[in-house]
Amino acid sequence: MRHDTSSSKKLSRWMRLSIATVTRTALVAGVAVAAPSIPSFPTAQAAETQSIPANADAYAASTQLDLSAPGVRALLTTDDPRGVDEILTLLEAEQSWISDSDDEQEPDLSNTELELLELLKLDIGGVEVPLIGPDGLLQGDLGALRAYANAPSDTHAKASVGLIGEDGALELGNAGDGGNAKLDLTKIANIDLTSVLLDEASLNLGTLSSLAEKNGTQLTSDYQIAEAEVVIDSPLVGDVVTEVEDLVRGLEGTLNGLLGQQSVLSEVFGLVNGLGALIGTGLNVSAEIPLDDIMSELVEEPLSDQNGLVSIDLINGQIRVDLEKLHAEGLNNLEANTELLTAQQLGQITDTVTSLLTDGAVENPNGLNARLQDILMGNGERGGLYGTEVQVQLRLLGPLAGLVLRTTLGGLLNENAEEADSVAEYDSDKYNYYLQETVGLGVIIGGLLDLVRPVLGAVGTVVEDLLFGDETQEGLVSGLLGSVQDGVLQPVLNRLDPLLVGVLNPVLGIIVNHQETVDGLFKVSALEVDVLSGTLLLPIANSAVISLDESVPPTTEPSEPTTEPSEPTTEPSEPTTEPSEPSTEPSEPNGSGFGSSNGGNGNNGSGGSMQQCLASPTVGLAALLSILGITAAVGGSAIDPSIKNLGTQFSDQVSKLTGSTPQNSPAWVNQLNASLAEAADALDSRVAATVLFGAGVLALFFGPELCGDSKEGLSSQLSS
Repeated sequence: MRHDTSSSKKLSRWMRLSIATVTRTALVAGVAVAAPSIPSFPTAQAAETQSIPANADAYAASTQLDLSAPGVRALLTTDDPRGVDEILTLLEAEQSWISDSDDEQEPDLSNTELELLELLKLDIGGVEVPLIGPDGLLQGDLGALRAYANAPSDTHAKASVGLIGEDGALELGNAGDGGNAKLDLTKIANIDLTSVLLDEASLNLGTLSSLAEKNGTQLTSDYQIAEAEVVIDSPLVGDVVTEVEDLVRGLEGTLNGLLGQQSVLSEVFGLVNGLGALIGTGLNVSAEIPLDDIMSELVEEPLSDQNGLVSIDLINGQIRVDLEKLHAEGLNNLEANTELLTAQQLGQITDTVTSLLTDGAVENPNGLNARLQDILMGNGERGGLYGTEVQVQLRLLGPLAGLVLRTTLGGLLNENAEEADSVAEYDSDKYNYYLQETVGLGVIIGGLLDLVRPVLGAVGTVVEDLLFGDETQEGLVSGLLGSVQDGVLQPVLNRLDPLLVGVLNPVLGIIVNHQETVDGLFKVSALEVDVLSGTLLLPIANSAVISLDESVPPTTEPSEPTTEPSEPTTEPSEPTTEPSEPSTEPSEPNGSGFGSSNGGNGNNGSGGSMQQCLASPTVGLAALLSILGITAAVGGSAIDPSIKNLGTQFSDQVSKLTGSTPQNSPAWVNQLNASLAEAADALDSRVAATVLFGAGVLALFFGPELCGDSKEGLSSQLSS
């Protein structure tokens, strides 16, 4: 059952307090009136966000997205003819315990239907944003998620949502089965993608689940967050690769330019004195840097810090932040109402990104500079720039003969390198083989190759020194790394850093394991998301429960008077003088044993009867009926249960006092109950108000009939 207005909820609570007041009045009068059965927890404030039946003793509810909160509900729209409220009802599981007939009832278990959520939109600043979908606030697949609610007794309520079993328990070991929902941070922060260098900014959440259970006084809760990873896709990150590739490509041109200078190769000529007459000036050396291999290795794996907090995917232009690494206890063991990200942790993230992109190899061996340096330097004269293919051309006997040698820089430096029999053999291991080709009469001087081999070693040394430097000078690689740092990384970082802060700021408002208790209703949410800096709070994976601490057995017999009818406080006084005859008998105490005993202070006549009648519970009920008449015009159907329950309890009480049964009750009692039933069934609150006023007058009129001198006299009057 749902209450349509907040005024009816407040009225329901007021009515229950009014009934309690009348009950206390009846007890003061000396008669125990059985009060209508009402829950011991108030629901007025809790009902602002949760529709709890007013007469429920236990209640459980769960939903993946809590869209019923006033701040969220006011922004929801839909084009579906069923309307927002009906769609919200279909998305949740809820159950109440109202009477003994609800004992051990089966749980309400429903599937979260993505199609229903896709029907809803959020009106944010006049712009309608889909709640779920490719362009929505939430994206991705929610997976096999369900909602569970069970209230098997008045003291037990259990609710859960997410990846759960048939009994409502969280299935913590199978988080991957629940899909991979994600929040669009650009919509949460209202970031215009057209004005920033940003293709995507999202918070990947995986499966979100929660559980709340109250059994007597024991309250337990749990939650699950499969992951919490921020993904930032920016062309700035992809630009790093492009610019580094351009610098490495430029390195090849610089190297060949140096190798074309005779001064650079002068030492090579000096090593072949015996061959000089034959070689003449016919020596040419060229190099081809393995650019594709170097760049592939550079972007093959994302950059990642030692703790795994930040990873930078250079080839896809993405930065990923694993927020779980910020919490030593993990995501699923945090205290209630813990911030997913603090301002201090945000600074830790930006510092980590800066270090990965700009720190030197010594400061951060996991950074980009360290990786690029390692790739270029190779390992054991293999890989990287040692894979640079060098071609040495020798012209022998002038233009009549020539010899071409081709191998890698690593092969040039390998004294044990052998001539390959074929190109295929050379390609299989370019560090242990070299290729030799002869031109013209070059085949005649093949025996001179032992004299040529020192030339290869000398060329290798020259190329290595040019690339990596020696004791006297820095190499081309050092200059390349400096250019990458100053010309590429630092400018990119200067633009990337404020972008990171802007994207991560919305995450500062996300609360993990959000818990609150409002007027006894306990609620837990796996996450609560702050959208547009407080414009609305969106709880995700919500479970709520409330129940009695102790079971209250139904009252079947009226309570006995709290005190025995009191005896007269004094003996009848003797006359101070001898009267001819006493004018009256000593007065008896007023009342019939159910009212107050006044003894010698009581008054006979109409004054005493009025005082006794005013103490009657009937008068209290009559006053309540009059008040109900006033409130009926305001509350309408909200007071129906109270009216019907009150009529039943009043009829039972009169039956106890008179010894009658509902079948032979006095006509005026039956008329009063009929009036109450008619008021409860009235469709028009004004008709209900009129009938209630009439019932109040009727009860007042017959109130004096309950003011007899004895229980027997009272029964006689009521029976008539």
